[in-house]
Amino acid sequence: MGPVEAMEWYRPQFRAGVVAAAYLAYPVVVDVLSRLPPPNSVEGQYYFSLISIVYATLTAATITDASTRLSALRAAAVDESSMLLPLVKRLEAARLDGAVFKYAAGRLWDHASLFISSSRAYELEAIGACDDALVEVLELLLAYDQANDDVDLREAMASAEKLIEARGRRLSLENSSVPQTQYDVLKALSAALVVTYAYLTLDAGPETTAFGFEGGAFDASIGVRVLFSCVAGALVVFNSLSEDLNRPFDGSSKLLSSETVSSSLRQLRATIEPHL
Repeated sequence: MGPVEAMEWYRPQFRAGVVAAAYLAYPVVVDVLSRLPPPNSVEGQYYFSLISIVYATLTAATITDASTRLSALRAAAVDESSMLLPLVKRLEAARLDGAVFKYAAGRLWDHASLFISSSRAYELEAIGACDDALVEVLELLLAYDQANDDVDLREAMASAEKLIEARGRRLSLENSSVPQTQYDVLKALSAALVVTYAYLTLDAGPETTAFGFEGGAFDASIGVRVLFSCVAGALVVFNSLSEDLNRPFDGSSKLLSSETVSSSLRQLRATIEPHL
């Protein structure tokens, strides 16, 4: 296991590291907050409860929106990848001219490569520059069908049109991510919760040591300190989860980790490769 993998948010090492960092940072937070006037416990509890409710509601909505979008995007990607191979098979059955079939198969290979390793911005840039593999295949089939009366490419052209529509749905879903502003608000609320909790519990143990114990005995703030660390760790994990679900191409729930998508693309490449 490499150092990068070990620091992924969903790994126990990362979560333990966050809790440990919060535990060690507690004396610094207390030192800063202790310079403020003593908190009003009643008003502080109301404020903390209100912020907690707002944070929980926004977090739940964010995770739900990101999960729904990821599920829809996975479904669109499965539809698109599953349409590629039938189109190639229809082109094989149509007995196209060797050079025509090779060109069409090559362009479908190019589209699969974009699907696998490119970014949405690059794909849109290519489409905007009229370097659209799927449209080129459709144009090629239209021209070949019109020039050859003995060839019927209606099914192949219908498949190409459906594939272009599926690609459009996928690109639209890729653009419908949760706004970054929403995540900034979540982070701000998380920081407010951590600071508020530490401020409201200052009187539970004002004397703190660097590691929470000295001379073999824990200091008076150990209970609050441990809870502070757990609260900070939980907030970091919730924020990481919600952001991860919004990154379908480089998060832990990668779009191409779908077995259906990857299997369809591998099968497509295995079918096309002998012709190229």
